[in-house]
Amino acid sequence: MTDAPRTWYDVIAATAEALPWREEGGVKVLGATFTTHIPKAEPIPPALPPLPTREALAIAAPEALPPTPEQMYGTAVHAVLQGLPLPIGTPRAEDVLAEAQAVRAALPWLWGKGSRAEVAVVLANGMIGRADRLVPYQGAWWVIDFKTGTPQHPVPAAYVAQLQGYMAALRASDPDIPVHAAVVWTASATLAELGTNG
Repeated sequence: MTDAPRTWYDVIAATAEALPWREEGGVKVLGATFTTHIPKAEPIPPALPPLPTREALAIAAPEALPPTPEQMYGTAVHAVLQGLPLPIGTPRAEDVLAEAQAVRAALPWLWGKGSRAEVAVVLANGMIGRADRLVPYQGAWWVIDFKTGTPQHPVPAAYVAQLQGYMAALRASDPDIPVHAAVVWTASATLAELGTNG
């Protein structure tokens, strides 16, 4: 029985004797012969499909898109109508304040006693809706939705359906109180009650 190696040199010497070293071009080589392999060129993949349009992204994941200037303007008008301060650096701040002030001057009863902003209502499908304003006025509840941009007459069907859902939720909670709903076009400071042409 041979003595166990005591130093790294002994380990290397013992390894060199025990393993199948061979000479290749004057160099000791262990293992398979090295070969030079040139990989076959891969074909260039076809062009990637075009990026989806902003409209397609808005349908697929609306929360992933940054707001447009029009959406930022509308959000600012809504904030001022709720009584919130206008954030510093808001684009077109003077226009936002003037538009909100014109609405308040034309329709002061929307801010009467007992009125509330951003009222959550449970819709028939179990989802939560949010009315821009809920106003007790002349013995009835008024559900108000502020819309910025160009006034549309008649009120678009999507807005009508939204407000009808709010009205149904309020009627279900208190069937004895009449409920009305209207869109307020902030650009013209006008109120379009549902069932009218605005």
